[in-house]
Amino acid sequence: MANGSYLRYVYFNFDMHLENLICCPYCYNNFNSFSRSDAAEDQLSKTTEYLFSCLENFTIIDTEKVTTENIDLFFFQNSQCVQPLHLLCTDIADKFSNSSSTFLSINARLGAGISKDSLRRDRKLEKGIIQKLVNPDDKFGLPQVKKQNKFSDMSPSDLKETAAEISEWDEFYRSVTKQNYQRLIPYHLADLHTFPEPVIQHFTAGCFSVSISGKHLYSVALDEAHEMEINLKSKNALNSFSQSSLANLTFYLPYRAKTLHNLKSELQLEREEGLYQREGTMSYVKNAEKTVCEYMSNLETSSLFDINCNEHLHHIFTRTETDHEQTDSLINYRKKKIAFSKHSGNAVKDLDQFLQLPRALCDAEGIPEKGQKATAANVFKNIYSDAFLLQVPKAPVSSKTTVIIDGMFIINTSPLASHQTFGDYGDFLFNRWIIKYYNQYTANEVHLLFDDPNRNGVSPKDIERTRRNTVVQEPVVRTCISSDTPLLSNWRNFIAVRHQKRLLVNFLSEYFLSLSLTYFSTNQCCFVTAGGFDDDRKDRAISILKGQVVDYDLASGNHEEADTRVWLHASVTTADQVIIYSPDTDVFFIGLPLVSDLNKTVYVQLRDSPYNNSFLSMDKLVKCITLNDSLLQGIDSVLICMQLLFIYSGCDFVSYFRGCGKKTFFDVFRKHASFIVGNGSFSDVHGHNGLYSFYRLICSVYFSKHRAAFQPYSTPKSLFDSISEGDLHEKHISFISAIREKLWERVVTEVEMMPNHEALKLHWMRCCWVFDYWSQSTSNTHALSDLSKCGWQITDNRLEIVWDTVLNFQKVEKTVEWYTKGCGYDTEEFEDPVEVEQPELDGLVEQLDQTDDYWLFSTEEI
Repeated sequence: MANGSYLRYVYFNFDMHLENLICCPYCYNNFNSFSRSDAAEDQLSKTTEYLFSCLENFTIIDTEKVTTENIDLFFFQNSQCVQPLHLLCTDIADKFSNSSSTFLSINARLGAGISKDSLRRDRKLEKGIIQKLVNPDDKFGLPQVKKQNKFSDMSPSDLKETAAEISEWDEFYRSVTKQNYQRLIPYHLADLHTFPEPVIQHFTAGCFSVSISGKHLYSVALDEAHEMEINLKSKNALNSFSQSSLANLTFYLPYRAKTLHNLKSELQLEREEGLYQREGTMSYVKNAEKTVCEYMSNLETSSLFDINCNEHLHHIFTRTETDHEQTDSLINYRKKKIAFSKHSGNAVKDLDQFLQLPRALCDAEGIPEKGQKATAANVFKNIYSDAFLLQVPKAPVSSKTTVIIDGMFIINTSPLASHQTFGDYGDFLFNRWIIKYYNQYTANEVHLLFDDPNRNGVSPKDIERTRRNTVVQEPVVRTCISSDTPLLSNWRNFIAVRHQKRLLVNFLSEYFLSLSLTYFSTNQCCFVTAGGFDDDRKDRAISILKGQVVDYDLASGNHEEADTRVWLHASVTTADQVIIYSPDTDVFFIGLPLVSDLNKTVYVQLRDSPYNNSFLSMDKLVKCITLNDSLLQGIDSVLICMQLLFIYSGCDFVSYFRGCGKKTFFDVFRKHASFIVGNGSFSDVHGHNGLYSFYRLICSVYFSKHRAAFQPYSTPKSLFDSISEGDLHEKHISFISAIREKLWERVVTEVEMMPNHEALKLHWMRCCWVFDYWSQSTSNTHALSDLSKCGWQITDNRLEIVWDTVLNFQKVEKTVEWYTKGCGYDTEEFEDPVEVEQPELDGLVEQLDQTDDYWLFSTEEI
């Protein structure tokens, strides 16, 4: 029904002020008052001038007998009616009248034209209408659906109604629908006034458009909801005489109860706590203050905390008294804490740190924290789902395809039981990977690439490699491998020995070259392998083309890892389409800022299975990030920012943050991107601005994780803007201190604490080294920076991580020494075990105070 008719009806019948009109978004549940009390039924049965004025022009109604007083009791003129549809309507109503007395009430309210008297009088119609239908000569005509017994599908055309009769029926249908809809309005409005007062106040406050759940970012205007839902229900009830439609109208009270509950629940009128913070929800601070007040009021009347100076120190609940040693220890700790605070001039909270290492980044042994980097792929798949495919689109016939395989993954395939020698195993891998990809994509080139560990000396990856050596290292049982060498029974233990793993890579590189000489002798496919040689071909890429062994000079280089080498080969190949097989998440993050300059269509295959393949279209991923992600619009160098974000949050070269995974970092960055990036400084890895952006990122992550501790500040930017002292550097240091101070009230142990700004700075330096390393992936030669100037230290050809400055180590040491003075503990035993093995770092500040690509900061800043 149009809004104009609705307002006109309300105005004429109730003289209401339209600006004070109350309406409800779920009113369709409340207008179902068809099965109320008898008094309400009698009242509802009273006629109105609207229904009478609408029906007075209908030919089958005797307007002389029907007046405004008896319109609810009008009946069809059965003795004169010869129109089948009218008789069928009466017949259907007659059948359902025996199943529920409610039908009569519904009929009386809606004015469908059938009364108890007419039902008794029209019992003969059932036989009559059937007789007419089966008589072919009858002027009613024979329905075409009669033979199939499909009377439920009958329409006026089946009964061969004339155009005038069909038009008359349509007019009746529209009139009854419209007028009966209007007749429901006063009862609907009256029903709304019976709602609880808070509900009425909520709607009178101007809630003309609502989002019931508050979660899905859509809303429905109240008048639209009123019109759509009431029209739907009333039409179904009037024209669909079925058990389901009658049931919808019969069981009214449960619907009303549910409606009231939903309204109170969604308007936060009966829920003290909700899953979502809404405008009308009590704030966390006020809710917490209310709880504290309730606790205090109960404690005032309780004897639990009665002050009794004569009592000894005891357990608060069990009343168990402490012994003499426990009492002295606690009291001495408090005394020493206060005394040391006065002696050092530091606040008490700064003295709570007893561990020298930033435990959010490493464990007690100084081993970097490890996380799940594969989570980043799942995060991207949820956000940029269009970039993830189940199969590679078919390339044009004229295009060329190159397949690049990360060989370090194919050797994880265990030999079959039928394999006896390494030659059998090599044949199996060659057919499984090289021949399969060649046939599947009609590849012009197939590249097989391997890692060359420590190609450039000591590497930060050595720490991760040491961690992965979890299997007990067996004695080296193979000094060389050939095609006739028998396979070992335990394949996992064999490849766990890194020397033997390297021998296997050397063997497969040579063996695949020999197999390619035979298989590709007459084909146009070029087989290329690199990274698996330790002789004079160490940095060379060797290819087989038309039965000849030739150097693939464009792809030669000193790359240590296949993760970066794949992008070198992708950049130099002449193919239009490149397919990279590597389940390693690092691979597509390395190529994210590079793929735009390749002018090729690149796909990264993340999973290879007969039942579950997964491909990532790098071109679509770049488009999703740069163009389609509304949260990242306006961010300069956004692809570099996403790569840095992956590195900052942890990878194989640097530590992760305990309790803060990839999803947390990506969600926080996208939500606060403009604040974190600033004026394009996030990608500045060689200066102060990049470090400050990193500080803002880490603070935003811990702010979001412990949001309730920072009230009344709702965002990290609002907390940052509230800091006014000092220059930009001091402001960021104060920002970190403010976050750490609040976290002391939230965390249980130091493991959950955010590292101090010196430890964060060293972590950032290591991440910048990784970024610089990855950015050279398409170069033939890697020029790497000095590790000792980037947060690591090399001692006896062994790489160690510098977790913090000497000054901070000494500060924690003095704190522990003060608290443990005279307690009977040996300070050397009490200290963190790593302290004994810490390298001499007295010159750390001076060493790092160098003007190079990574250290542009003064001595005072660290």
